[in-house]
Amino acid sequence: MNKALIAALAAAIVLGTTAPALAYNADQLAKVRNGEKNCAGFDLSGAILPERMSNVNLSGANLKGANLSKDNLSKAILDYTTLRGANLSGADLSGSDLTGADLTGADLTGTDLHGAKLAGTKLTGATMPDGTKHP
Repeated sequence: MNKALIAALAAAIVLGTTAPALAYNADQLAKVRNGEKNCAGFDLSGAILPERMSNVNLSGANLKGANLSKDNLSKAILDYTTLRGANLSGADLSGSDLTGADLTGADLTGTDLHGAKLAGTKLTGATMPDGTKHP
């Protein structure tokens, strides 16, 4: 289990609060974790995803708030995907198709975007690979 998730759950127990409901589709997340490559339209919002997802098709998927930090998404199809507020810091998105994707408020610090298709991508408020904020 992810250390950040364990810490959040422990804090919720100590403070007597409940952890926020996770919005992702558990069956779809299981398919991704089992190596499924055609994940177009999946709802993985808020999920912590596997580190190796190169060549995966996530076209039109909902990855809002997902943790993709340091993940290998090279040559992934992410066109028209919602990645609002997602953590993509240190991820490898080289050669990926992000055409029309919504990366509003996403963290792209240290992300490799070499050769990525970014036409029509929404980057409002995103932290760019060099650490600057996009207007």
